[in-house]
Amino acid sequence: MVTIKQIAEEAGVSTATVSNVINGNHARVSKETARKVKMIIKKHGYHPNLVARGLIAKETKIIAVLLPSRFHEELNLLEDTYNQQIVGLLEVMLNRLGYFMMMRSFSSPDEILAFFRNWDIDGAVMFYPFFNEGCMQEILEFQKPVVILDRLYPELQTLTVDLDDYGGGYTAARHLVERGHRRVGFAGPIMTKADVILNRLKGYQDGLAESGIRLSEENIYSCPTPFAFGLTEGRKIAGQLNRPTAIFSTMDTLAIGIMEGLKEHGVRVPQEVSLIGFDNWVGCDMVSPKLTTISQNLTDKVSRAVEMLMRAILEPTYRCGHTTLGTELVERSSVADLKK
Repeated sequence: MVTIKQIAEEAGVSTATVSNVINGNHARVSKETARKVKMIIKKHGYHPNLVARGLIAKETKIIAVLLPSRFHEELNLLEDTYNQQIVGLLEVMLNRLGYFMMMRSFSSPDEILAFFRNWDIDGAVMFYPFFNEGCMQEILEFQKPVVILDRLYPELQTLTVDLDDYGGGYTAARHLVERGHRRVGFAGPIMTKADVILNRLKGYQDGLAESGIRLSEENIYSCPTPFAFGLTEGRKIAGQLNRPTAIFSTMDTLAIGIMEGLKEHGVRVPQEVSLIGFDNWVGCDMVSPKLTTISQNLTDKVSRAVEMLMRAILEPTYRCGHTTLGTELVERSSVADLKK
């Protein structure tokens, strides 16, 4: 295989010039020289050795994307529409910056520690870790830039992008109350004890309490978020005596599953049971009725995370930053107005 030195000799230029052309530093090379070098590279079918380049530059251009599997080990992690959208946006944004993405699931902090020991990466984006401050501190001691999504560690210096989940739940509650709903439900993976879910539930409960409404335990439906689980839950709710007139779900796919389960058993949505989802997934417009939801700007979320990560890669002293993004209600046609 031809080397950079051989390409340089054939082009009559220095190896540094060839390296600048390969790395896109065209400002340091004349157009004619760059054209000549590219022709020789193409003729020989030369491809740069990324590992060797990484060793020289002390960077790999690899960003790890770490997804938790502890709570849903039986599921394909990319069945989760939130994961799908975030991973897709990360790939696009990192690609534009010249980085490669390596995806890895984890079910314990030890798996992340082992991963960091065995792989040379430039940084990582970690989705909603479930472990405590002590475990996270061990991970941060590797001195790898890590941006955490959807989990705040107040006692640690971390780079974090999260969401006003409490405000999202509160907004959903007020929307239902304003439309006359008093017997309401909540659906989501309560069993995970994840801060994201608990904060949405707390905001929802507080929003209801302002109007003297209490969320009954029998109307809290604890289940994973994929469509199939919502379908099963919807079938159960359809047969429930004194079922709620409205349900807030922590994810759109779960809400849509519940909707279809209810409809299978002749329960009309929204006339008999109204539904609000969370995330504003593209599928919200593909169902009937179209799903009202609490929207978060995922593009902004990923953009903030990537900006933090790039800064942390360039500035080793930058290891503490926090951004909380807001939510908004996207009203469609899945919530009935009982006051009319």
